[in-house]
Amino acid sequence: MLSHICMLKEREEGNFAMFLLDDLLIGLPAKGLVSLFEKIYEMAQDEFTDETKIKEDLLLLQAQFEMEQISEREYELKEEALLERLMLAREAKALDQRSYEPAPILQEAGAK
Repeated sequence: MLSHICMLKEREEGNFAMFLLDDLLIGLPAKGLVSLFEKIYEMAQDEFTDETKIKEDLLLLQAQFEMEQISEREYELKEEALLERLMLAREAKALDQRSYEPAPILQEAGAK
């Protein structure tokens, strides 16, 4: 009976070591890659929705047009794209702010 308990304990320890090894060899690198890709996505989103950057790009575009470095048609196309991006950035910011607002608390007496 004691030998069976020892054999079970050795199997459990062996499985634990196997799972630990699997976690170290497979789990941690995968988690690290996922975390890296999440950070890259977050940084790209921040840059794409940064209103200050978009406004700077609009000013630069206007300066290029005034200095006749780009045509009127090119200016209009790029301006339209930047204004669309600015509108999307503002919408994204509004959605983020709404998602962080606490839900209103209904008062029991007033809800009747």
